[in-house]
Amino acid sequence: MAEYQHDGITMLKTRTRLLALQPESPVHLTLKLYLQLLLGIDLEMAHQELFGVSMPDDATRSDRFHFLSALAAYRQGQLDLVRTSVPGGVKPTALNAGERAVYAALLKQNGGDAGTAIRLVECIPPIVLLPEEKVFLSRAL
Repeated sequence: MAEYQHDGITMLKTRTRLLALQPESPVHLTLKLYLQLLLGIDLEMAHQELFGVSMPDDATRSDRFHFLSALAAYRQGQLDLVRTSVPGGVKPTALNAGERAVYAALLKQNGGDAGTAIRLVECIPPIVLLPEEKVFLSRAL
């Protein structure tokens, strides 16, 4: 319901509850961290969880981990780290539509090819995005 209504805060609360029920789930953890970083809620805690012991070893090599690392660096104003994390570290096809919009904006804002950023988001209908993802979409275009 929260996803349908584009209610990021309720989506985050739901993910947090699901993670409490299944603490070993990398899916629940990465989606919770994404929502925290996107919404700007508990950024320091999200950063600690992302780089802490709670991340499974296989997740540290994933595209989503590199994407979340870049988003965390962006939220903390570490633009040099964003510039090194974004190009080549993430396969956009591994990301959902909202994550691709955020990724494309990070790519474009940090010296990446504007044409690539536009191609990543040109087929994303804004209606499927959270309001916070729409902000990143507009930055990518």
